Parts: sequence; structure tokens; C-alpha cells
Amino acid sequence: MKNNLIITIFTVFGISIHAQQNRSMDSYQQDVRFNQYMEKLNHVEKKLGYADIEGSPFYKANFLPARFGNSATVFPIRFNCYTDTIEMLNGDNIYEIPKTNIVKGSELSKFTFKNSNETLILVDTYDEYSGYFFLLVNGKNQLLKKITIEFKPEIPAPNHLIKSIPARFEKQFFSYFIKTENNFVRVPTKTEDLLFHFPENKDEINDFIMKHKLRISKETDLAKLVTFLNEN
Repeated sequence: MKNNLIITIFTVFGISIHAQQNRSMDSYQQDVRFNQYMEKLNHVEKKLGYADIEGSPFYKANFLPARFGNSATVFPIRFNCYTDTIEMLNGDNIYEIPKTNIVKGSELSKFTFKNSNETLILVDTYDEYSGYFFLLVNGKNQLLKKITIEFKPEIPAPNHLIKSIPARFEKQFFSYFIKTENNFVRVPTKTEDLLFHFPENKDEINDFIMKHKLRISKETDLAKLVTFLNEN
């Protein structure tokens, strides 16, 4: 796809996007889709709007500037944890980036938020976890974090003395994964279960965990462990 040779300035949230350095929205048209029902959820016989549901399905409610892949292209996006999709804002329209069309290593398989430097990558795990992960540690071994949000339907009041429980989005616990060159491991709760997935160097890993008193349930400790794996 060609870069737009005509200089355009597209300002959203005070961000100027220069077409000579960045891809234009037009060049993404075949990769994204407009969905006027983006913020609605089909439930039973009625369509609920996100505004009618308590909580939020988004990692961050606002659209935030993010760099696409390793390019200079920047557009405002937000991550919908409930649908596990990236939504992109262009003017007043919201576009969804379908995961089925994304080629591994393309600009649309990696997004880095400019302000926080957090990175989302698309990973095909060939199971129910396939989708977007936050990349916490990069290298031959990657530490990934999955955030899922569940929808809980309304629970009607059983009688006039008890209030109904409104429909809501509930944030779930974070799940952590270690993606190696040959495996994809969901981090378990027990150290011995984690060591099972690394039989060739389980003694070195165990010694490192014991020496530094790491807890594999703690994100910063997991980052230290995966960094250690990449250095050895």
C-alpha cells in the first residue's frame, strides 16, 4: 500500500499526522471496518448500549494516540477488552480492526500507546487465548499479559423488597503468559508447576527464584524472571 504523497494534517486530541511520514486513513480502508453498532451489545431480545451497562469494556475509556507497528503512523485507538478488539477513531467514526485480516508482523499486529509506552501485540495461540496481549518483556522469551472483561446480565428483582442487579461489565484478574521459541505457557500459581514447562533449565530458574525471593504471582517479579531467561 502506498504512502499518501499529499500532505494532510489530521488533528485529533491535538495530534497532527503528516501523510509524508505516516499512512493515511484511506490506506487502511481494506483492513478496517465501520460498525455503527460498535457500542451496543446483543443480549436476549434487546440490544443494550454500553451507556446502559455499569462499568466499562475498555482498558481506557478514551481514544489515545498509538503508534502502529514500528512505523511513524499514529492514530487514536482504544482497546475493547470485552470483545478483544482494537477500535480506531477517524473524525466522528469508529472503526474496528478485524483480527482475521491481520498478517503477523504487519503494522496492525502491534500498537504502542505514545503516552504510556504500553504495547499491545496480536498473538495467535491456537486456543481460546488468541488475541491481543500486553507485551511486558520482549526477547526470545516474551512476558505477556491478558486482560479480559466479562459481561454480567441484569438480575431482576425477585420481589419489591430486593433491588435488581443491573447489567455490568466486570474486570477479571490478569492472566500472564510466557511465550518461548517453542511453547506458550500460562503462568500457574505454583512455582513447581511453572518449572515443569522448563525441564532443561528448571534448576537454574528455581535457584534464581529462591535467591531473589520472587513470587510468580507478582508482575514485576515475573518480569525479572523472564529477563533472566533471556539473558541465559
